[in-house]
Parts: sequence; C-alpha cells; structure tokens
Amino acid sequence: MGLSRTGEFDPRRYEALREKFQRTCVLVYEPENCYNGYTLFSNYHGETFYLMDMEGRIVHTWATRRAKIGELLPNGHLTYGHMWHGMAEADWYSQELWYYPCTQHHDFAVMPNGHIMILCGGMRDRAERRFNPRVCADGEYIPAYFIEVDPKTNKVVWRWDADEHIEEYKKLGIQFPRHPKPAEGLLDVFHSNTCEVLPDTKLGREDSRFRAGNVVFSHLRLDVIGVIDKKTAGVVWAWGPGMLDKQHMPTLIPDNHPITGEPMPGAGHFLIFDNGIQRRSTRVIELDPKTEEIVWRYAPKGWWCGGGLSGAERMPNGNTVICEGPRGKLFEVTPQGETVWEYLTPYFDGRPATGRFIPKSHNIYRCVRYPPQYVENIFEQVKINPEI
Repeated sequence: MGLSRTGEFDPRRYEALREKFQRTCVLVYEPENCYNGYTLFSNYHGETFYLMDMEGRIVHTWATRRAKIGELLPNGHLTYGHMWHGMAEADWYSQELWYYPCTQHHDFAVMPNGHIMILCGGMRDRAERRFNPRVCADGEYIPAYFIEVDPKTNKVVWRWDADEHIEEYKKLGIQFPRHPKPAEGLLDVFHSNTCEVLPDTKLGREDSRFRAGNVVFSHLRLDVIGVIDKKTAGVVWAWGPGMLDKQHMPTLIPDNHPITGEPMPGAGHFLIFDNGIQRRSTRVIELDPKTEEIVWRYAPKGWWCGGGLSGAERMPNGNTVICEGPRGKLFEVTPQGETVWEYLTPYFDGRPATGRFIPKSHNIYRCVRYPPQYVENIFEQVKINPEI
C-alpha cells in the first residue's frame, strides 16, 4: 500500500503500479477480510461517476455535470453536487431529473424527510462575497453557510451562516479578525468541507448536543470541527484547535449501518481524516466526543497525503475504507491497520491544467462503499422496470 521494504511510506511507487495495473488497478484484495460491496466515486471535478466492484470492474457509470461527490439512492438515481453551481439528481441513465442552482461545494446530505442539506459558499460568485471587519480586517472574504432545501418546491426552509458565530469561535481560542497572507488575496476563512445531519443514536439520546437532526461542520483553515444545534443555531460542541491539522470529513459513526442495520463498531465516535498539511504527516483518527479522547488511529510512519482532500468511512466488520484523494487511491484497513483492499484509479480528474492545478492528476475527493444487496436490488429494479 505504498510502503517501502523498511515499512515507511514511499509515494514514488504509485505511478509505476498504476502503469502496470492499468486495467483494474486493484493491487490488494483479500475477500475473506474485507467488507465486500460496491464503491461509488468520481475523480475531482470530473464528469463521470463510477460504481465499481471489489475487483475494480466498473459496473455502472453516470455522465454528469462537473462534480466530485454523489450519493446513490435506493431507486438507482444519483444525487450529486455540481461544484460551485448547484445540486442535481440524475436517473440510472444519466437523465437529469432535478436541478437547484446554488453555490454548493464540498458536501451535502440527503435527509430522512427527503430534504437536502447543502454546504454553500461564494468562491466563484462575486455577489456572495462579504466584508465584515470583525471577520477579516483587510478586505473581502468568502462566506460559508448551510441551507436546507425542499426539492419538491426548491424552497430554503433553514439556513445557518458561519460568520454570525464569531464569538463562539473566539471561545475556542480562534482569533478574529483574520488577516489573509499576501499570496491568498480573498480570504477563505471558513473553508468548509463537511455537511452531515446527525442520525438518531444512543449518544444523541443521552446528550442533546448530538441529537438527531443537528448538523456537523468542519472548517479546514481553522482546524476545527463542531456540531450545530439545528433548533437554536448555536455551536454546541467543537474540537480541534491544537489537535487537528487541515482535516476533512468528520463523520459520526452510527449505532447501526443505515442500509443493512448491522451494529457499527465505534458507534457514537467521530471518524476524522486529518490531512496534517503543516505537520507533514497524515492520520485517520476515531474520537470519543464525550471524553475528547482519540481511541483509534491509522497513521503509518511517513504517511503524508500532502493535499486537502480525502475521507474515511467505518464498515460494520470494523474495517475502515479510506480515500487518499491526492493520489487517486482507495483502500480498506482492518482495526489493526492491515491493508486488505487497495485500488488506484486510472481515470484523470477534470481540473484545469493551469496555475496550481496539476494536469492529468488522479485526484478523488471522496468514495462511498455500498453493501452488495443495495446495488444488486437496484440492478433487479432496472431489469423489471427499465424506466427508473
């Protein structure tokens, strides 16, 4: 999995392996030790979503607008974010059924009531840029906010803006106003990468800070994750300054798998991909939010992704599926840190080959592992009713 014979991480290995295994790019597969299923992913800013089996065979694709994150619905439809432009739903055959224009970026969540919680911010929309000297003393900044949208009416039924909670951030030791570095120009102070609506859990029933319906956020440049009380709009829990380093995708492990109902190891804990950009070492950690103790970590010596992508997802067998975004690598590890599945994508992303963007890179922002019966049920539906 990119380790040298000395046991240290060796990134130079990737392109040679990708060349050698160009057909499927599955380097490791131990079926008896994996949580077998199908994996959904798209290359960063790409225009194709791939549904892949454990041996690297692509079993279905969707042609989409430029995107990087999507969710497969039980009827075979794909809900996805059109980066910086909106939200969309496409059927099994890529026909667009719904579109909602907004400055969506990085994440969204399909809610139990059918609404969609969307992470927005106006990096590409000059009309959304703001000036508030309490936030940024030296000029405009990019906002970050959540909106809950009813797709039947396209109405916004709830909204939360990060820049209205400066005093709460200050209590965490985060300094405001912020001052952009000369090279940054427009300040992306609240750069956010997570939008999760908490499910019903034992933790949430015991501690109202984590009750069902509350919203998880992650501000990468402030090194902080937290929970918003949806009823009061207050930040009721936060963690990270001094511990996290440019994190991605904090996700609360549910009591039971949302599709199969299987009990989940680590239920009530947060799983966090901690990029370690300044630290120059990457790790995936499992955090008990009540004690704020790190109870598990995956952090091989010398592992450094070097980019602000990636994520991790806990499986019912205790394994963790990890997306190492900047290298286009997906892999599954056991609780002991042993790699039992590893995949390198041969597909290129859709980012422009200008400025800091690397031409023909293999970046993947995130992946989702679905149980086999979930996808196979969709295949059966398509056979019975080809119109879905």
